[in-house]
Amino acid sequence: MTTTTLPKTSYSPAQAREAGIKVTDYPYDNAPKGAVEATFIAAVWGRNTALRCLFETSDGVRFSVNTYQRREYKLDGIEVPMRNLEQGSKVCLQI
Repeated sequence: MTTTTLPKTSYSPAQAREAGIKVTDYPYDNAPKGAVEATFIAAVWGRNTALRCLFETSDGVRFSVNTYQRREYKLDGIEVPMRNLEQGSKVCLQI
């Protein structure tokens, strides 16, 4: 039996701070409406089962969107659970 280790893409708030990720740089209210192409930066665990997903568009707009366990940690337009998505992946989101 072989074990595959997935790269770390989701962090606790303390781990995110240690990695130099400032979630305050990715406000919720910056999220564009409709379809948007963006780069996945990281995901940070929040309260309860929320996973805050951090993104940046090609023109430098930073924003975040939450996803939850009840949605299998998936966002509209992305089939891979966000906790497993590789950092730096280009994605098309439907917000």
